Amino acid sequence: MKRPFATILCFSIMMLVAAISVHAQNLTPSTNSETLLRLAPEPDQICTFEPTYRDAFYYKGAEEFRRKGDFRAKTATFQVEYVGNWPQEARNAFEYAINIWENHISSNIPIRIQANWAALEGNTLGSAGPLYIYPINNVWYPIAQANAMLGVDLILGQPSDERYDILLNMNSSFSFWYFETDANPPGGFIDFVTVVIHEIGHGLGFTGSMSGDPDIEIAEWGAVDEPAQPLIYDTFIEDGFSRSVLDENVYPNPSNALYEAVTGNSGGLFFIGNQANEVYDDSPVPIYTPPVWEGGSSFSHLDQTTFTNTENALMRPQIDNAFAIHSPGPVMCGIFADTGWPLGGGCFGMLGESIVQVDDSEIDFGVTNVNDRLDTTIVISNDINAENPLVGRVELSSGNSAFSLVSSSILLNIDPGQSEEIVVRYRPRSARNDTANIRISHNGSIRENPILIKLKGDALEENKVVKLEQNYPNPFNATTNIPYSIPQDSYVRLEIFDMLGKKVQTVVDGNQQSGRYLEKINANELSSGIYIYRIIVNGTSEIGKLVLAK
Repeated sequence: MKRPFATILCFSIMMLVAAISVHAQNLTPSTNSETLLRLAPEPDQICTFEPTYRDAFYYKGAEEFRRKGDFRAKTATFQVEYVGNWPQEARNAFEYAINIWENHISSNIPIRIQANWAALEGNTLGSAGPLYIYPINNVWYPIAQANAMLGVDLILGQPSDERYDILLNMNSSFSFWYFETDANPPGGFIDFVTVVIHEIGHGLGFTGSMSGDPDIEIAEWGAVDEPAQPLIYDTFIEDGFSRSVLDENVYPNPSNALYEAVTGNSGGLFFIGNQANEVYDDSPVPIYTPPVWEGGSSFSHLDQTTFTNTENALMRPQIDNAFAIHSPGPVMCGIFADTGWPLGGGCFGMLGESIVQVDDSEIDFGVTNVNDRLDTTIVISNDINAENPLVGRVELSSGNSAFSLVSSSILLNIDPGQSEEIVVRYRPRSARNDTANIRISHNGSIRENPILIKLKGDALEENKVVKLEQNYPNPFNATTNIPYSIPQDSYVRLEIFDMLGKKVQTVVDGNQQSGRYLEKINANELSSGIYIYRIIVNGTSEIGKLVLAK
């Protein structure tokens, strides 16, 4: 006997465990946050669908989505606390699903999941949602996304048992799980990996703040109240007449008019975003709008019928037996790109090809003083002959605080024939040699991915006008090298004296630009012995000792 078509659920954002009331501007976290914790809903608060009995025999493993390049690079890290008596085969499948997400998104903050293995009511396979949300410019983001965008762990101050980004439940009482990772479940079985990838997607950000009451036919939105403020996903949803569901002149909040819209009576609902629409044949992306509001399914899923048995089928509200799709899919990657999620190579590879142009030569800031500031600009372009926008991310790949990106945004969305300037700053805080890399992840063809640009700079102490280093080799025979650095354009004199103080050679006598220098000394005409070399820059002198041994 075939098993019923089972239901995948996500928490409505109005039922989030918690919300953080912090105001941020220009992607900068607030320093005076006030945390408002809310209890998670009970499982019986989440609506379920009637079973539909279907074997799809539709399979797409992870490898089928690797259209170009090598997307095995890990650009995010998940940390999972398993709660309950998890079978080892379920853990193995869960880890496999995590590995897929780790090369589709990018975050330098670990993404923490509490994964509960528990009996869920009815045919519910799983549920998930973010534990916290965080505001950036009056729009609220799931906490994992806010952490990734800001590069700051925003929940470190929470108690350790509440320090999660995602709460996720999997049904331990379901008897027809397929735990293998080959994306080939037989008839009557549900692919566990597919369900986990789906649920993590909701916890990461595929969720809105809309809620509805089918008894009184009223809908409302708002991640927080007084005044109502949306989740980032909400801001991209429009009806069939190109009207935002957040437009209170059309849809008062709350109202029956809004309920009519979210149940499909205003021409349906659609996600309108450049990248999501680009990968969906330049068309609006249909959102699930059943005629009666279904909590946990309506609004925060792709349309069930439209995307059945397609490469974008993962984020439908229901899953077939004998069905597997081991990828977020192009549309979901496009939605994440539009909402500002930093992406990894797996998602970039599904957003269409561009032709990235950038000079990847090493950027050498030369020599400066501590606390002085040097800026340079890199130009990233999309070739005029490219078929798609250049989508990508620019970031520093090391934690060296001497370097920073000054541009207003490090997320790229460049149309063919257009360019974007990224300002790179060097402002050293201590006297030392600094190095770092700029990493440009992108959906471009031809070029390596990511593109790495090396940065280097030398810093002298504040107000120091010259740094003279030991010559090498030393002792030497005939020739040696004297290295020195000057942070400003200066008049420089470099001379050599014998031990009696007699000048025996003038090496440099003139103006030089700031930078590093290596002067070669030829001592063929000098006799063996100890010599002193002295440099004078702007009235300041330093000396060193060299040994000539013939």
